[in-house]
Amino acid sequence: MNAEQGIKKSNVIICKAFAAQDVEKAVTVFTDDPWFLAPHTETLKGKDAIKAAYTEMFESGINGLTLSSTDLEQIGDTAFEAGEYTLLVGDTITDRGKYLVVWKHVGDNWLAHRDMINTSLPAPA
Repeated sequence: MNAEQGIKKSNVIICKAFAAQDVEKAVTVFTDDPWFLAPHTETLKGKDAIKAAYTEMFESGINGLTLSSTDLEQIGDTAFEAGEYTLLVGDTITDRGKYLVVWKHVGDNWLAHRDMINTSLPAPA
């Protein structure tokens, strides 16, 4: 499976996991040693840290994620994807911004290895 197809598949999985608020399914799109870099917090390293963050997000009511890939480059078993995201509570947008993901080809899958998001909303006061 090429990077474009594999990354699209992983993005569909995580968006469906957010809609179902399924933490376990959401982290299946990550490598065994991922990092998640989000605004206003330290780097989250490892699946357990990401699970904890997603659990907090779901408990806050977030039940939707949309991803729109705008650029993708593949170099061997690594790919770089840039795009835009939206987080939702029901139909209400709670955050929107940009993302950059470093993907790794692992077995038959493309898995997120480093995931960074940057909100487009103003910083909290």
